[in-house]
Amino acid sequence: MSNCKELKERFELRQDAYNYTAQLYLGKENWEKLDKKEKKRLRGSFKTITLGLMYGLGKQSLADRINCSVEEAQRLIDVFYTAYPRVKEYVKEQGDYVFTHDGFVNTLFGDKIQPEEWKYYLEAPTQREKKNLEARLKRLGVNLPMKLRGPLE
Repeated sequence: MSNCKELKERFELRQDAYNYTAQLYLGKENWEKLDKKEKKRLRGSFKTITLGLMYGLGKQSLADRINCSVEEAQRLIDVFYTAYPRVKEYVKEQGDYVFTHDGFVNTLFGDKIQPEEWKYYLEAPTQREKKNLEARLKRLGVNLPMKLRGPLE
């Protein structure tokens, strides 16, 4: 969906994008020194990072999920977005879309969805509540385009 050429390239070359990103982070030489178990563990972390960032996960939430410092989470995010710059643009575009289209998001299937949070955002009684709803709406702006139709909703 992000149309990220670097990510597409990984899939076209049948490379594991999670391992590839871990190698970028550690350096190929350091990656090669790891045993199979550690590579598997790091692949899992980079899968969490990759999918989390594509769904709008922030550095604090990422740090909590993979049990690292916020500074380390930020470094991981930076490596990911350097490797896949179009994903960063896509997440921003989709997060902002809901605010420039009266609260609506388009799905892959062409449906228009307006999350109920939009109504609450417009009526938020405090700036803090409005800010929290804005963050939620930005995440939904990234997530909802992938929403399925029918009974799987």
